[in-house]
Amino acid sequence: MIRCRYGINWSYTSFFPIVITRENRCLHSSPLIRQLSNPEIAAFFIKETAYWGTDTEVGYLEEYFDSPEQSFRKAAFEGVGLRRFAQAEEKMKACFWNQSEAIRRVILESILKIRSGKSVDFMRTAFYDSASRFTKRTALMCLWQYDENGQAAFREMQKTASPDEAVLFEQIGRNLIS
Repeated sequence: MIRCRYGINWSYTSFFPIVITRENRCLHSSPLIRQLSNPEIAAFFIKETAYWGTDTEVGYLEEYFDSPEQSFRKAAFEGVGLRRFAQAEEKMKACFWNQSEAIRRVILESILKIRSGKSVDFMRTAFYDSASRFTKRTALMCLWQYDENGQAAFREMQKTASPDEAVLFEQIGRNLIS
């Protein structure tokens, strides 16, 4: 318990403290992370929540999926993936197309770590609809490593790949399949 100004105590057992008044009444949950002024440190704690936070606290990371700060979004997506927090998978998919290409790759890798078995079609769509060859390559790698259905989809897509896309399939084949 840390005593703060105005007679308010911070009780924290993790990164998401509860604000408690002198009368020990809970005012509201307020993430400590929002109080940090350095974005790098805040991003560190967002990702760190995956290691030390409860499931409820990891669920709070979804609030950062739409943050204007890219490092917060990246850390939140990585944290959810590290924790294999399947409850956030659909929200990650829903905001995928509103992210930069770099963040899209982080989302694909996080979905791979979760491995719910529900994202083969999503990864296939990410491959076909992405403008970036790096994102396409990441989608293929994740598809291959996802599960047997992902590998079957990979092989099916490879059969109908354009000459440009065939290069990506060949790269993945050399790196992962052999």
